[in-house]
Amino acid sequence: MAKTEAKKGGAFDRIKEAVKGVLESTLVAQLKEGTKFLVEELIHKGQDIAYYTEKKMIAQFNASVMMLFGIIMIFLAITFFLTDFLKLERYWSFLIVGLFLLVISLFLKKSLEKTKYYSFGGK
Repeated sequence: MAKTEAKKGGAFDRIKEAVKGVLESTLVAQLKEGTKFLVEELIHKGQDIAYYTEKKMIAQFNASVMMLFGIIMIFLAITFFLTDFLKLERYWSFLIVGLFLLVISLFLKKSLEKTKYYSFGGK
């Protein structure tokens, strides 16, 4: 009887090991496949984010260039208005507008220096 129990135990152990090996190999294969899929999805998501960020940056740049051009045109119009309406010489008009822009830029620079660093402590 001991022999038949040993044979049963040995056969059962071999079957158990075979089933365990098959399950482990399929589990590892599924994990590899799932991990590969997730990595590919992360890469595609990163590429999408980069594409839309670039697209938005280009649109922002275009809008900024148009706004800058508009501001230049407004200040040229103010300069020529001063020349024609107040009968000033052209150089006086440009001097007045230039000094006005210089004062505005100094105020903007001061306000930017005050908010230069972000306060993490909430001070």
